Amino acid sequence: MDPDSVTPSTTAPPTRRSLLRAGGLGLFATAFLAGCGKDEKAAGVSGLAATTTAVAPTVPGTEPTEVALDEDRVQLRTAQSVEVLVSDVYGRYGPRLADAELRDAAFRFQTDHVAAARVLGEAGGETKESKQANAYLLSNVVEPAAGSLTDDVAIANFMADLESALTATYISAAGVLTDAGMRQQVMSFGAASARRVAVLGGGGQGLAPTESLYPVVDLIPGDAFLGPKEDDAAGG
Repeated sequence: MDPDSVTPSTTAPPTRRSLLRAGGLGLFATAFLAGCGKDEKAAGVSGLAATTTAVAPTVPGTEPTEVALDEDRVQLRTAQSVEVLVSDVYGRYGPRLADAELRDAAFRFQTDHVAAARVLGEAGGETKESKQANAYLLSNVVEPAAGSLTDDVAIANFMADLESALTATYISAAGVLTDAGMRQQVMSFGAASARRVAVLGGGGQGLAPTESLYPVVDLIPGDAFLGPKEDDAAGG
């Protein structure tokens, strides 16, 4: 083929408007789900697996240990407190957005985070600490950034960073939770946060993923995790 005859691609990069549509939002969700698990097929194998008449042996189930259940509570209560933090940020800075589309999106996202926090609280046995905005992230991330959140670009990027931290946290949680239903639930929450990164990234103009696996570098630090035994009586 004559290289000079090849027509250059005229495909424009994704815009915020296109990412706000459902079709574009699948990009980050796909990368997120890829980060939660890998295809176990051997290299070069494709198509459906061959059928067999053999009956798979039954493996007796085992009850999770108390240590494992404590880790579940750590993950779920921490995630609840981060969801509360993020919803508070949307509530405070969303109305300051000049762009009407971004402002409307921020309102919807805040509602989603409030609902997610409620689900996580019910699953993890919410405590007084988990029902509040994550104290470590509030003091070390949100409050120090307040002075710089003065325009749409800064606010949208900050919200995208928080959503990315949530996404990475859910990827981590999906690998340790003992309950299959909750693993599926946090994967759903994580995929939603990944889609919001696509909308809010690039200063609110939209951002497509550049990697096939969602990067987990934004995982919240260990100091932000809540202990399993702290304030076990809700509202105590």
